[in-house]
Amino acid sequence: MGYQTEIYEWEGDPTQAFANLVWKSRQYNHQVRLRYGYGRIYFTEGDFDEYVALVNEYNDIIKRNLDLLGYGKIIHDSGPWVGFQLGTLPVTGTYLEDVPQVPSYAGDKELTLRVYRNGALIFTKSIYSEKPFRIEPNKRGRMWEFEIEGNVERIEAADFASSMDELKQLQREG
Repeated sequence: MGYQTEIYEWEGDPTQAFANLVWKSRQYNHQVRLRYGYGRIYFTEGDFDEYVALVNEYNDIIKRNLDLLGYGKIIHDSGPWVGFQLGTLPVTGTYLEDVPQVPSYAGDKELTLRVYRNGALIFTKSIYSEKPFRIEPNKRGRMWEFEIEGNVERIEAADFASSMDELKQLQREG
């Protein structure tokens, strides 16, 4: 007997790592011992366009400043100057561009599934794609719980079934 569970989206700053989400299903208590041998998690990693734009802007400013410094084309208070000079040269926003703080992204995308049978952790798996996977050890139990932890943008669905055919049927229905 398969179950589908909907998990809702959470929000955050797209230039920073998503905070870790921990979601745990309710405890499924069955009259007979069932086997959940297969699963699939549908998820969206996230949109990094805003973060990539910040990194590109940061890199462009550094390149422009390096071009000015490398070719000795810095304009300072006494007018245009070409060549190198000993001593200190004032760096101001009017001559060289101020470099903003380094955009940071602390963390890679991670998604981990934990399966509990009869109250004991029996299976842990890192999820990298939406491909179906096998839950080991493939044994029967009356009480089942599923826990998903990760920092992806959105989890659309989590399907668990006793057979691959049943998991495929859940996919067609969903």
